[in-house]
Amino acid sequence: MRDTTGRDEDIDQIDRVRELIVDDHEVVHAGLAAALSQDPGLRVVALAASGAEAGELANRERPDVAIIDMRLPDVPGPELCRRLRTTLPAMPVVVLSSYLSEDAVREAMAAGASAYVIKSAGLSELRRRSRKRSGRAPPRRVSHRSSATCGGWCRPGTPTARRRRNRPACSSSSPRA
Repeated sequence: MRDTTGRDEDIDQIDRVRELIVDDHEVVHAGLAAALSQDPGLRVVALAASGAEAGELANRERPDVAIIDMRLPDVPGPELCRRLRTTLPAMPVVVLSSYLSEDAVREAMAAGASAYVIKSAGLSELRRRSRKRSGRAPPRRVSHRSSATCGGWCRPGTPTARRRRNRPACSSSSPRA
């Protein structure tokens, strides 16, 4: 599958988390792909609508993380999780579901899921879990805030600078992000 972001394959792909999305609802997996591809730290490498398709794509694309729906037409989510973890043991599997029950979470985790995320938790939670499970932190922005000398926004005249008058001025010339 082509990079769903439309960007060139060789541009800044080294640090991006490569993701496989598995959901039987086209609007869900297409929407997730579009939303996650907007994040510079993530790259959707494959979309699957069934467990069988997910297995094939996982073997071919070797994603860093698989995001799978708990309920698929051909195989239950926990079974797919087991299969993916058997085939690619180092690949974390994040289960994405609209169902929250203690039994469902327990079953997914027992099958080898690295995380269980409720669809209503939102994209930021899914992004965070995906990055965390892949072992990669979000890409660091070079910003004024990352300065070790000020620990925050110290531009003269800003509310933060007024609160931090006792701290040395930041020597960072990076634009405020």
